[in-house]
This record gives sequence, structure tokens and C-alpha cells, in this order.
Amino acid sequence: VVCTTWWWRVGSLGGGGGVGGVGVPPPPRAISDYLTDQLGAVASTSSPTPTSASAAAPAIDASRVIDVVLTTVAEKTGYPREMLEPGMLLESDLGIDSIKRVEILSAVQEKLPGLPPVDAKVMGGLQTLRAISDYLSEQLGATAPTSASVNTTPTAAAPSVATSELPVRRYVLRAVPATAPGFAPAGLHTAKKLVITDDGRGLAPALKTVLATHGINASVATTVPADCDALILLDGLKPCATAAESSAAHQAAFTRVQAIAAHHTAHGGLLVTVQATGGHFGLNAAPAKNAWQSGYSGLAKTAAKEWPRATVRAIDLAAALSPTETAARLAYELLYGGDELEIGLAADGTRLRLAVVADELPASATPPATRVSKTSVVVATGGARGVTASTLIALAAASQPRIALLGRTALTTEPAECARLTRPEDIQAALLARSKAAGKAPSPKELTAAVRALLAQREIRETLAQLHTAGSAAAYFACDAQNADDVARTLALVRTQFGPITTLIHGAGVLADRLIAEKTPEQFARVFDTKVLGLEALLAATATDPLNAIVLFSSVAGRFGNRGQSDYAMANEVLNKVAQAEARRRGPACLVRSLNWGPWDGGMVTAALRAHFLGQGIGLIPHAGGAAAFVQELSAPATTDSVEVVIGAGRIDLSATESDQPSRRVEIAVSGHRYPFLADHVVKGKAVVPLALVTEWMLRAAELTRPGVAVAALHDLQVVKAVLLADLAHDRPLLALETREQPDGSVALRIADAVGGQLRFTASARYVSTTATSPIRSVVTRTLDPDWRAFDFESADAYGDRLFHGPQFQVITELHGFSPRSARITVENRELARHCGSAWSLGPALVDGALQSASLWTIAAHGKSALPLRIAELAFERPLNSAERMDCHLSGREKAGFGTVSDIDCVDASGASVVTLRGIECFHVDSYSIVGPA
Repeated sequence: VVCTTWWWRVGSLGGGGGVGGVGVPPPPRAISDYLTDQLGAVASTSSPTPTSASAAAPAIDASRVIDVVLTTVAEKTGYPREMLEPGMLLESDLGIDSIKRVEILSAVQEKLPGLPPVDAKVMGGLQTLRAISDYLSEQLGATAPTSASVNTTPTAAAPSVATSELPVRRYVLRAVPATAPGFAPAGLHTAKKLVITDDGRGLAPALKTVLATHGINASVATTVPADCDALILLDGLKPCATAAESSAAHQAAFTRVQAIAAHHTAHGGLLVTVQATGGHFGLNAAPAKNAWQSGYSGLAKTAAKEWPRATVRAIDLAAALSPTETAARLAYELLYGGDELEIGLAADGTRLRLAVVADELPASATPPATRVSKTSVVVATGGARGVTASTLIALAAASQPRIALLGRTALTTEPAECARLTRPEDIQAALLARSKAAGKAPSPKELTAAVRALLAQREIRETLAQLHTAGSAAAYFACDAQNADDVARTLALVRTQFGPITTLIHGAGVLADRLIAEKTPEQFARVFDTKVLGLEALLAATATDPLNAIVLFSSVAGRFGNRGQSDYAMANEVLNKVAQAEARRRGPACLVRSLNWGPWDGGMVTAALRAHFLGQGIGLIPHAGGAAAFVQELSAPATTDSVEVVIGAGRIDLSATESDQPSRRVEIAVSGHRYPFLADHVVKGKAVVPLALVTEWMLRAAELTRPGVAVAALHDLQVVKAVLLADLAHDRPLLALETREQPDGSVALRIADAVGGQLRFTASARYVSTTATSPIRSVVTRTLDPDWRAFDFESADAYGDRLFHGPQFQVITELHGFSPRSARITVENRELARHCGSAWSLGPALVDGALQSASLWTIAAHGKSALPLRIAELAFERPLNSAERMDCHLSGREKAGFGTVSDIDCVDASGASVVTLRGIECFHVDSYSIVGPA
């Protein structure tokens, strides 16, 4: 029932909590050529003639590489060297999983010391021994190691922290209100072929109609073409009441997404999955029948990991509205919801974001006798081996319940030749000799399967022995958890032997890690159905049992997504949401938990993989700590607000470091309809996008980049080329706003034309430190400037001949005075109306008013009209209130050749500086046009 697999990049939890990962598709030439090139055809160094200090490594040809690969495989698997052929498939022919692949590669590196670091993502996709040899040959020919730089003893990077130093932590899932940022995801407006899958209820054509009003053309279809660059998947809205229907629906949806995998991997694009689990991903009272239709977000989160060039979103809708109303709400989210990965749209209109929140249970000094005791009967799938077995042994030690283990492995008599053997290679050799003596010639795959079966049976017997030692009566039952009839018959036997079932633990799970583009229907069904069909069979077979606890073993792969595990992530998300529905249905009489485990330490984790994880800050759950967390969970209150639990050590998002400097991209459609106030920001007959509006866009993008972390300031905000609209009724410039994480912790922001790439605005954002507080600053009393004088016009006269701004931007309310070096002007933060969106993040009317003050001071003090085109720093202490008035205290100077440079403190009624603008550069319009430098 449980099969755990480790890939090169990330590994498995075991016992139903698996986390793996795969690499990108291999190049045309694979492992052998790679090794040969890395070791053999070594490029020359900078010196044309090697010296004693810089000598080329001796050439190694491809035949040497393939011989090393075959010999190493024979050593590490126990297969006779003569049985191995270069064309053999690693898994189907040889049964070499990714754990053994890592071990083999490590040994190969020792034998080929000139081999540079191997691309693990490529290695994960190589399928044959020849492919491995080709790839390594290629790598060996691509470097030029010197005698001083070649390290002939490969060593793994030392982990920066020991496993024991990372305590096991518990987190719960929460839905928190989230404001729509006002952007569209990249690829929506620019899509050349946007497909909406038909939901069968009329939503797809209604959505197509709404999008068309925004200039976005789409088609409704049941099949998805390979060149589709934007897909809105509505499959999750179809009714689905059983696990069998769920399996068929999820596999059909996966097939549609798989059709665009190659395009989205290579070129990027847009994928949006939509499901109907209450608008809050099952965290509140979603209809139970929709819980089986909840795995689409797992598919989206995995696609986001596998397709770094694409934009991926998962949206959960409350399905109570009509198709027309639902289409309007979904279209609004698509147009203005940015690129946030998981967003729920609740029935009451609330927009929700999911957050993983630390929520430790109080330590319990006594075992959970009130829920699990000596009279309890625990049924556990996948419990005979791996992680689930560890948790059950701890539960047996705490409470001594009667335990029935269900697994797919049949217990048979072990061959006498293997009784004293412990090493897999020795067992394999013994089984091979036994077969040959019987006149049989098993294939490498058959031989590997026999060894695995024997070791699995040993593990089952050892688990039973440890359960008995801990004080529990325990028995093992061979059973296919996916087969409802088999489960029902088996549980009838359990009741006969132990009594009514009181505790249900579903830990069964298998992995078949492949990228979305490569996964077969058979692999998908095997992974998905083991979890989902198995759960339904268990729930049906225990419908009349007095259950007081149901614990499902899920995985962080479902919560965060993980490369190569789309099917596993989808299945675990279904488990999570079915658990939510069961908790509400059963009430406080039954504890229901879905435990999203992080990776465990132990037998499936080699030393190299342990170092790999810890080097990334990903802790490995120690078996004792994980088992203790499981036992403690069973003693917790049966509340419905902590059903989905994440348990991990250290960083829990296994794929958070896909890129050293991750970037995000959203689209902004500018129009007079969307921003009606542009009609009052017209220069020389053309509407100009205000720098204050650009400030708002950048603040929101920075907030979207790091949800929950406050932005402290924008730096070096500048206009490269203004955005102009000659016809507000028809012009619709489309901009692309990109954010990119920087090594110093800041985020670079740039806005350019979505088509053509003309750069328009740039800035960088810095964030408030999580360890320091920033007190409100008070303005220092200013010394009266001897040249201070009153303006020779009233505030109402500031506009027209002096400032171009129309009524909505006429926010200057009082002119106090000025000098060649300073000014004081009061402005009002009026609410700028717009067609879309929520409250402003800061207050662009006031920011624009501050910039108007700089321009007006330049006119009054220096006699020249000027436009602000750069702000060195814009910092703020809090968002501004609508209609709030601020005194703008300005100090500045004329800068010969282009205009003025000034600083402004915006001070509220209490005297506190709320917004500061430093280094405002106003350029004379005579020398600098509104569209940038001449």
C-alpha cells in the first residue's frame, strides 16, 4: 500500500506523506555522452600549453564512461555485469528508483574525479543507462579543470544546521481577507488563443461574453489544443459526489492541462483552475458533495513549480450564484486579482487568501486515553511500513490499542537461502542463484521486485513485533485499499478479531514522480486512486462503526505543490477537503485531521539527500518527533478550525527556492473607463498617466510580492517615458509590471509596454524590518526663512495657467508661503474615483498633490514651469484617510540646466510626518517634454 520514492532534488516522506520531485526533460544526448564530455574532451585552460600549475585532465572517451556506469550499477544493484545493456530502462527494466539513482551517481563521481557538478534536474529525467552515460560524457567535455582546482574526492556540502536543531512545528490553514491588487495576470490580455473549458452549466459562455467586453477573445471547448497559451479550467465546477467520479474528473482535467505543458514550459502562458469548494477552499461550510472536486488547486500549485515562465492561479468559487453572476465575479477576479496563486471568492463577496499559521498544541503530560485506549480498535492503511508504522508504534506505546494493519503486500514464507542475509545486493544474488537453479532467467526488473517484496515483508513483521512489544494486540491483513469490496470484507475480519472500529488512519500512498508533460494515465490513476478511492472505501466500510478519530496522512506536496507530483498533490488536496467536510458532518464526537507532513528523516533519506535538504533550510522530521506530534494530535480537541494541519521542521515550502531571484509579472490595462480621473490629468491635449498612480501600482505590486510584509519605501521612482492617451474613449494601452527579488532584500520594479517592451517607469521597493519598529516621526520646527513671502495668488488660482490639473486633481486647499528654498502648502487626499478595485494602498491624490506642490513652488520661486519625473525616495508611515489634509513642508533648490530638486514632508494634524518624498526632480518643460528626454 505504501511505496516511497526519492528523486534527486527533494525526497519522500514515506507512509502516505511522500514528497518528491523530478527534473526537466533530458537533452537529446543523455547520461553517457554527458559524462564523456565532462571528463574527456576537456577544454584547454587560458594557457595554450598546460603547465605544472595548470594541466588539462587526461581525455576519457565515451566507452570508458559507459563501462564505469555499467560497472557501478552492477556493484550497487547486485545484477551480474553481463546482464546489463546500455539500452535498459532504469525503472521498467532494472527497477532502479531515484534513491538508488543518487547512490549510483555518487559512486560514479568517485570513479570519474574530473566530473563537474551534475545538473540534478536533468539527471532526474534520464531514463536509460546509455542516457546517463551520454549525459555525463557531455559534462566531462564541457569544463577545463586545472590540477589546482580538481578535487578528486567528491564531498557533499555540509549542512548549515543539524536535523536535531530544527524542532518539529505545527501549522494550520487559515483564510484571511485579501484586497484585489487591481492587476490582471500576465498572459490574459495578450493571449492569442484563450480557451475556457465547458463547465456544462452555462458559466463558460457567460465568462467568454464578459471578457469580450474588455477586449479579450476566448473560445469555449472541451478539448485543449497544444498551442493554447491561456487556459481557464472550469472542470472543478462540475458536480461530483463519489470518489470514482472524482478520479475520472481529475484525470480528464489533468489531460487538458497536460496538453499545454510543453508550450507553457518553453514559452510561458496562463493557467487558471477554478473549483467550487465554498469560496474558501473548504475551510468553512462548503457543501460536502464538492469536497471530492477539490484537487484542482493541487494541480495548479504543481504547474506553478514546473512552469517558471507561466502564470498560474487557483480560484475557489462559491457556486450559489447564477452563471451570469458567477461569470461577472470570476471575470473581475481575472481582470483585477493579479497573479496570487490561491484565492477564494466567498458567497458574501469576501475575497480570501490562504495563509499557513503557526499553531502549536499545548504539551500533554498524559497519553490520549480519552480518545484512544486499550479498548480502542485502530485500522490503518499503509501502517505496516514507513512513516505510518513509526506513528503507530508511538501510539501503541502511549495507549496500547488493538491495531489492524492493512497493506497490499501478501505475507509469504521467505526462501531459506535469504534467511541470514541483510544487504539487498546479497539477497538479490541469492534469489538469482535460486532462479537459475530452477532453470529460470528472471529479468532485472523481476529480480528487483522480488527483493523489494521480501524486504517489505520483513518490515511488516518487524512492525508487528514492535507493536506487540509496546503492548498492543496487532494483526496484518493483506488488502487492496482501492477495492471497496475487499476493504469491506477485510474490516469484517477485523471486527471479528478485535471488535468495532473506533479509530481510522489512512496512510496509504504511492508515488510515480513525473513532470506534467511526461506523466502517463496509468501513473496518474495509480497515485490518485490509492489516496482517493482508498479513502472513500474506508469511510463507506466504517459507516456504522463508532469512530471517534479519523486521521489522514496528507503531504506538503498538496499544500504547496511539488515538481513531478501533480497527481499526488491533487489527491492530497482531495483528502484535505474531504477531511474538512467529514469534520463538519461528524461534529465534536469525532476528531478529524488531515496531516500535511513535511519530509521525514530516516531510511529513505541518504546522507547526500539529508545534506541537500538541510542546506536549503528544509528540516527533516525525526521519527521520534514526528511520531510524538501524531500522538499529540490525537489528544487535541475535535474542533473544525484545525482540520488541515501542516507538520514540518525548518522551512516547510519545499520548492520556495526554485529561482535565486524570482520575478513576477502582471498586466495593467489603462483606459478612461477604468480610470475616469484621467480626464482631469491632460497635458497638451493628451491624458497622462500620473506618477502618483504609478506609485500606487508599484506599492501594490510590492505588497503582492511579499504578502503580509509592509513596504517601507519606494526608491528611485522615475519616469522613463510617459504613458499618453490621445483618446480616452478608445485608447487602451496595455502595460506589464514586473517585480524581481534582489540579493540585498529589495524588489526591483519596472513597467513597460506589454507588447513591444518600451520601458516606462522604474523603481525599487524596500520592506519594513520584522525585528525593528519605525516610530512616527515629528516634523522639526523650522526656522523662518528671511526670504519667506506669501504667494501672490489664491489656492483656487493655482490651476489653469499654472497647473494643468482638472477638478478631481485640484487638491491644493491652502497656500501658506514660499521662498527660493522652501514652501508650505496644504493638500487634501480626495478619493479618486475609478471603475475597479478597492481602497487605495496609500492615497494617490495626496501624493499627486505633493508633486503639484513641488511644481507650483518651482513656478513661484524660480519662474519656470516644470514636471516631476523622478523621486529618489517615497516613504510612508501609514495609509492616508480619505479627505485627510496634510501640510506639505518643502525644502529645495534650483538645479542649473534642468529644473529643481526638493524634499517634502507631508504632516498630519498632530504634527507627525506621515509621507516623505525625497529628491523630487522637476524638469523644465522647455528642456524636457512630458514623454521623456528628447
